[in-house]
Amino acid sequence: MANDLDMARKRQFLEKEIMLAQQAKAERDEFLRIIEKQKELEENERKLEAERQQAFKQHANTIRTQI
Repeated sequence: MANDLDMARKRQFLEKEIMLAQQAKAERDEFLRIIEKQKELEENERKLEAERQQAFKQHANTIRTQI
């Protein structure tokens, strides 16, 4: 009887350990997805700002040639 309880306790411990490991992996994966998305958004914002600056320079050059 005591052996059965000990085996059940060990099995329960292992199941909990596996569940926690899976949860930690899922949380890590989600964190990495969020970081990757943030990097993409920052890169897109940099590109958009560069395009704005280029358009501003072209507009300034156009105005200068008209003067």
